[in-house]
Amino acid sequence: MNKKFKKILAVMLSAQMAATVLPAAGVFAAEPQEESSSVAVSKELRATEKMDTVISNYKYLDFEEMAKELDRVLFEFAQNPEYVEPDTDTLLPIGYWDDTHVNFDKRMFGIPSYIGQVDANGATTMLPGTQEGITTIMAVLNGELVGIDKTDQYGYDFVEMM
Repeated sequence: MNKKFKKILAVMLSAQMAATVLPAAGVFAAEPQEESSSVAVSKELRATEKMDTVISNYKYLDFEEMAKELDRVLFEFAQNPEYVEPDTDTLLPIGYWDDTHVNFDKRMFGIPSYIGQVDANGATTMLPGTQEGITTIMAVLNGELVGIDKTDQYGYDFVEMM
């Protein structure tokens, strides 16, 4: 995936998140003030007025490193070419191989929508043939955005398997 596409995609995802989260948090709710066409007006935002100028418990989060660790955990199943049943205590591995050939005549993979996912009868849905496309697509996209070649990871082309 080329750098220009990655940047455009990252900006689009960030813009979508900002458009969804910030208004719901009341960040854009401004107190009405008179405006003049010749003078720049500064508006006070209620949300920022409540904030401290120095954050005492600030901790830098390395989101790129977090995304790489997420990819490692989600795709560690690929180090074993056989299907491995998730451990009932740890629920690992999270991802799994799908050799059911239901929708595609090649090997696929699955990642559950959430860890420990069960159906209405209480049976696990972390089984081949039960995966949802949104989780596999986002897992592959996550890796690509942080520079992991998903076309050749552990010898498998996860892009083709989506």
